[in-house]
Amino acid sequence: MEVLAFVVALGIVVVVLLALPVIVLLAGIAVMVGALLVTAFGIGIAGSVVPAALLAALKQEGKHEMLGRFQSYWRDTGEVARAQALIGGWCLAQCEGARAYAVGGLLSSICQCTGSPREMPQVSAEQRALAQEFIRWAQQQHSRELRQLGRLAQAVLAAYDAQDQRRFDSAESRFWSHWVNLPRTDWEAVLEWRQTHVPERVRRSVFREILEETATELEQLLESAP
Repeated sequence: MEVLAFVVALGIVVVVLLALPVIVLLAGIAVMVGALLVTAFGIGIAGSVVPAALLAALKQEGKHEMLGRFQSYWRDTGEVARAQALIGGWCLAQCEGARAYAVGGLLSSICQCTGSPREMPQVSAEQRALAQEFIRWAQQQHSRELRQLGRLAQAVLAAYDAQDQRRFDSAESRFWSHWVNLPRTDWEAVLEWRQTHVPERVRRSVFREILEETATELEQLLESAP
């Protein structure tokens, strides 16, 4: 019996030792996937904690491969809003003096970590009309957070109409800070509104622009990460 017990115990130890690399690998994957889901789905974004986890995952996997995964995710989902908020939240958390931009909270987004102002964006009549429609919708919602988002988007649009660069930058910064921290139900309500009201051709057009404008900035972020 003692020999049998020893053999069984030894077998358990061997199995555990053999499985340990797999367990460690699975744990690492779980942490990385969890970080990506938390950020991508707007669940509990908490300052620089999630972006730091993302940067660690990016460095571990290889920046080019992971950057490709982000771009593939954005293309596959076709959700400009999700990409905008992810970029905006990342920049605000990681870049000192960073600026993350949105026009009316809907249709334009770039990320730069230099802190230098950019030129006022060009907005078509269709984009402006959609921004106004979004503002009306948001301010009619029962959610206090969505009504506040509508007011902040209205401030962005008003600053754009006035072509006031300083006011525009300030309004966009406040808008981003509110948008990336929306509760999940409000986040999903905004996405549903976009899918219903924003034409697919507009989403695709802006989506391509976002990928082109942010690919370099994201790579620079990774290069400069500690």
